[in-house]
Amino acid sequence: MDVVALGSGLDMWVHGEGLYACALNPVASVLAAALGRARQPYCGTVVFTGGADAAGAALGLTERAAGELVRVAGRLRADRAGLEEVRAAAEPFLAAYR
Repeated sequence: MDVVALGSGLDMWVHGEGLYACALNPVASVLAAALGRARQPYCGTVVFTGGADAAGAALGLTERAAGELVRVAGRLRADRAGLEEVRAAAEPFLAAYR
């Protein structure tokens, strides 16, 4: 697993070899880009946590943050045309890894 820091107490954990073996996760890709990460495809299942404590241990999400992620992810999943655009844009990048 690799961690992608999304800022303000939000991390996204991704499969370390996801680009090579997992299906594109367009919802995670759009969420990460919306939160300031470089636009790149993320693949496979992702897990969101509430950042890390001083020792580097993962923290849980607040109920508010979890609810907001669920709401935004649901809205993104409902936008089928938008997800297809993300898939089409990611395909050349992913092809280089497969």
